[in-house]
Amino acid sequence: MIHYIELAPGIRTPKGNFTFLYDATKQADLYQKCLDAEKVSKKYYNSCMNHLRSAMELLATDIELRHRLSLCGDSKSAELLAREIAEDIRTNHNPEGDGSSYNCKTILRHEIKRRSLRAEDLVNDYREFVSKGPAFLREKYEEGKVPRRYFTLINMVYDMYGYFSEGSHAAGHTTGESCEAMLRFFHDLASLLYDVPHTYQPHLCPIGDYFPIQKSLYKKLGFLDNIYVTETNGTVEYFLLKKAAGQMSRAQRRELDALKSLWKRSVDSPNNILLMQEPVGEDQYRCQVFSFPDRPIALTDSLLQTLTAAEKDELALGMLKGVASLHSMTPPLPHRGLNPESFYLCKNVYGIKPFIVSFETVKDLSSDAEYTMFDKVKKLGKDKLKQCFVAPEVLTRENDENLMKADIYSLGKLFLYLYTGNVLLAETSDERIPKDKRRLIEQMTATDPGSRPAISQVLQAFLEASARKPSYAICSVKGGRGEQEDAFYCSELEEHMGDDVLLGDTAQLPLILGVYDGLGGGENGQDMSLLAARKTASFCQNLLHYELDSYSQQLRTLTEQMAKEAEEYESREGLEDAGTTMAVAVLTRKRLHIVNVGDSRIYRIHANQMELISKDHRYVSRGLKKGELYQYIGMAQEESSIAPYIREEDYAPEDVILLCTDGFSEVVSEAETLEILGTPAPLEQKVLELVDKAAENGSKDNITVILYTRGNSDEQ
Repeated sequence: MIHYIELAPGIRTPKGNFTFLYDATKQADLYQKCLDAEKVSKKYYNSCMNHLRSAMELLATDIELRHRLSLCGDSKSAELLAREIAEDIRTNHNPEGDGSSYNCKTILRHEIKRRSLRAEDLVNDYREFVSKGPAFLREKYEEGKVPRRYFTLINMVYDMYGYFSEGSHAAGHTTGESCEAMLRFFHDLASLLYDVPHTYQPHLCPIGDYFPIQKSLYKKLGFLDNIYVTETNGTVEYFLLKKAAGQMSRAQRRELDALKSLWKRSVDSPNNILLMQEPVGEDQYRCQVFSFPDRPIALTDSLLQTLTAAEKDELALGMLKGVASLHSMTPPLPHRGLNPESFYLCKNVYGIKPFIVSFETVKDLSSDAEYTMFDKVKKLGKDKLKQCFVAPEVLTRENDENLMKADIYSLGKLFLYLYTGNVLLAETSDERIPKDKRRLIEQMTATDPGSRPAISQVLQAFLEASARKPSYAICSVKGGRGEQEDAFYCSELEEHMGDDVLLGDTAQLPLILGVYDGLGGGENGQDMSLLAARKTASFCQNLLHYELDSYSQQLRTLTEQMAKEAEEYESREGLEDAGTTMAVAVLTRKRLHIVNVGDSRIYRIHANQMELISKDHRYVSRGLKKGELYQYIGMAQEESSIAPYIREEDYAPEDVILLCTDGFSEVVSEAETLEILGTPAPLEQKVLELVDKAAENGSKDNITVILYTRGNSDEQ
């Protein structure tokens, strides 16, 4: 879409202030010139005027075309009339026959006269136009060079075009303020000429290729601050722009000073801190740009309700890393004012990551710190909710020698908020807080700063707790097939299929995992594998809230219902020879429960030994059917009743459970699998390397692999 950026289904933001003009005219060139003028108005002032001059010429041509079409009816096409107008302008032929030259000013003059438009239709008072316009207008009207009676809409148009022309060439003639004023007046002129009421909104004006998001969308999108976007070939990227020049408050200067100091002193990129890009704009419009890896979301009560326990753990660890980045500077940069509004979160298929975005309260301990202020901290103390996150010694300014311990207190309160959703009433004994973190959070929120652990101790405790948690990793790619017919299921996720998927996270037990390989080719196979994955999801919802001693009956019922729904779908859609394999594992603290139909497999890796614990339902004897499946979801029940393979057994904490489709198992050997699994790499890296190995070995099929390990702790 030329004049909007799609941010989410049904949510779009306008590209500048002239979207109404494109809607009214469908003239892409005219809209683009207006947009180009806005994009350069904060830096390249002469270029802004040049674009506005071109826009006025295009606007006049479109106005004249509409007029001539109204006179000619269907006797001449729009294309022919457009050529006639261009020729009249080129030869200076005025069809009105009044002897004047023929150009965009003349065309607009005729239109204004035809419609009896007045200057008062554009501005309430001519002084508004004069005071906000360029210097030559103030000189022209305020010093009495031109009588007030000559201040008409026609003269305004002539003045505007003259200024656009002069400002295009004269260096230093144009300023940012006059660019903004001329953009506004041209916008209002276009709105008047096309009879489309529309209000100019300065905050919608882009800075270069960075487009501000309409403020009315902030609540829908979960934004709190000045979020900008860029769009390249349909890909939208998000940025935070912070004012870097002009009339800045002390808080704004403090924030920018801290950020620059952080990036200047960092040897490596700071963790969970926004990436600083090149600044944009000029003079008082100059802004520092910080980029997000994905669409940012504010940390709010409503968002917390949607997060899984694993995502909350991931957020807590990310917050820790961000504060650790501040504390690792020489000298350190204690924040002092951490609260939910200090962070934006980015969530995608790879996980959720918090970023510190507010630095107004940072205490820069370096000798060259220009802006170190306490006003913002005092303001936090007046907010009943936010003051809960600020350490007591910061608010009272007593016993505040070690401000890094104040950040530990704030982090502890943030963790309480993350896990319980209520920092005002939450206690560290709250059962919603993971057991392995309750004692730690209690220490972090101690009143005495000396009793709080250091950031390194907190970080180490979180890393050790994460390492003990059950974890999974999923990789699914199209591989050698043109269509993706593999699907997967994970009780921690909502999606079940993707052309190129790589996912990994910690998990809560019981955890249910599944892989499905569609049969029948193309959409038939895709439909059947997705049907099986979605059936697993709906059936297993009630199995996630508690652990059973045995899941045999539930897995058998799942298979039977899945087979019945698949057969009904085939009959309804008129499909033949379509179906899917399935291999599902239910993992509890000590037991492994599996079911499979077809040749998708489940392995258990223990003590560097790889054991196939599922069963292939393939013909192995010689003959025409060798290698074909004799059991699969979707097979005609009159041929053979479904007979799933079900198995239950104990497994050790260090065991790795591997689920895969035959795109992997047919081309990767046990030795190659064990070699990759034996490396100290993260689980996500291992699953990616396994899939890459299958592709390297010449797999002609879709490839899906899931890895799971319980870790070395039984505590959940």
